[in-house]
Amino acid sequence: MPGIVQHGTVRRIDRWAIVGDGRGVGSGRALENERGFAGKICTMPIISMFFGIIVSMYFLDNRRHKQPHVHVKYQDQEAVVSVPEGDLLEGRIPPAKMRLVLAWIEIHKDELMADWDLAASGQHPFKIDPLR
Repeated sequence: MPGIVQHGTVRRIDRWAIVGDGRGVGSGRALENERGFAGKICTMPIISMFFGIIVSMYFLDNRRHKQPHVHVKYQDQEAVVSVPEGDLLEGRIPPAKMRLVLAWIEIHKDELMADWDLAASGQHPFKIDPLR
């Protein structure tokens, strides 16, 4: 069985997540998160991929950082970056990859804010064009 990675009120199991208390979050089997609330497994939508970088936006992920943000993964490193400011909230990725992410956020900030509104209300965010 794959390992579980903690992230605030979200625990990841590969590409599945247990989110908050699970109310209104798709279908899945009920599990408990780290605070003992019943949660449900749901996917973590990948909204874009470019130059080996994977950008995701979790459902209902506004409790820990309390501001719009994306989760960025490059190889075995992860970071959380605010939208539209581009501030690093958590983690790290190589500086050259971070510059690419910041350029992508600047180009797509309106789309990212629209996706945040969808994801924060439990809806599936739209894919966003990669950096070219």
